[in-house]
Amino acid sequence: MSVKGGKLGEIHHDDKHILLLFPIEDKPYIQASYIDKLISYNGMIDAVFDELVNRKREIDKMVHHKDNMKMLWSMRHNTKFAAARFYNAFTRLEQELETFLGERRKIMEEFHEKVMRHYNDQTNHDNKFQPLDAAAPEDLVTSPGIGKAAQQITSETFKRWDYFGLGRSLIPANFDDDGLKDQIARFFIKSHGSFAALGDVVRLLVISPGDMPSDDVGEVAVFNSMSGGDLFFRAVLEKLIHHDADNHFLCTSSSVYLTSRR
Repeated sequence: MSVKGGKLGEIHHDDKHILLLFPIEDKPYIQASYIDKLISYNGMIDAVFDELVNRKREIDKMVHHKDNMKMLWSMRHNTKFAAARFYNAFTRLEQELETFLGERRKIMEEFHEKVMRHYNDQTNHDNKFQPLDAAAPEDLVTSPGIGKAAQQITSETFKRWDYFGLGRSLIPANFDDDGLKDQIARFFIKSHGSFAALGDVVRLLVISPGDMPSDDVGEVAVFNSMSGGDLFFRAVLEKLIHHDADNHFLCTSSSVYLTSRR
């Protein structure tokens, strides 16, 4: 596991994880253009996903496996026509979920593209998207994060990566890190942005809450609990970013690339 760049077979951050400091006057624009939309789609996606899970339980009850063939055995779906209607309804929900996921993806990609244009060459012409400062971190998906992600893939845990944390430390990231070194605060991601899969990339976009205290920020992380819990990644900035609660707010845009051996 390398800190930057990565090799085939690894889960890693690329070098496009950015923490941005904005003037407080820009917050209504950023909130309305990106964050509020993400929060809305988070709610719709969760509602459709929960309905799909419930319907999948019904499908599992309906389907009997025998000699590698699926045979409908439920008394409520004892004809192929009734079963077809049930599956069609399930398919429509899947399509609705994909639509919502696609819209959320567009918002996160648009924000990230603006971030990178501004950070790389200052050519972003949106005069309401002008960060005062920015820092790219040295970042690392941790050993606890990889272990818990494997449990999620195999349905061995119900915990999700729902919490974002900020800290003061500039101590380099380590593969065995299990938390922030000097934590300032944690907050619920879905109330302030989104942590979502975009193909083979997991992207994070969050805005700091209104009660974020004034402090120097040097590290950020994602957890599956509001306190304690497991750490997915810890990212250490190349420099401290000073956040003045009366004049600033923070945004984080990050990508975790998933690669496999070939």
